[in-house]
Amino acid sequence: MLIALTIVIVLFTGITMLLLWQLNFLKDEIPFLAKKLQAAPQQFQQWFNDSIGNVFGRDANWLQDSISKTGSNISSVISSTLKGLSSSLFALFIIPVFQRFSFITGNNLHSS
Repeated sequence: MLIALTIVIVLFTGITMLLLWQLNFLKDEIPFLAKKLQAAPQQFQQWFNDSIGNVFGRDANWLQDSISKTGSNISSVISSTLKGLSSSLFALFIIPVFQRFSFITGNNLHSS
């Protein structure tokens, strides 16, 4: 049981370190990504107008409004993803701990 707990702790630590490592890379890339995202609506509008026609001519702010609404939706998606991830990681940690505690105290939930 101690081996299982050790494996869970090592996996949890490894996943946390990997996440922090990737966030560090993302932190360095944020200015570049922001610049690219600012130019993307105009490039998309130009491509769309060239390919399909001038649909955006009716409401030039439609694309900007859609992108700003998408940005607010992304934060809720990230929030729910992090909540689910934390719940899963907590379960990965607590199940072996509870099993170890049950083994030590002699409380066997599977016995009749």
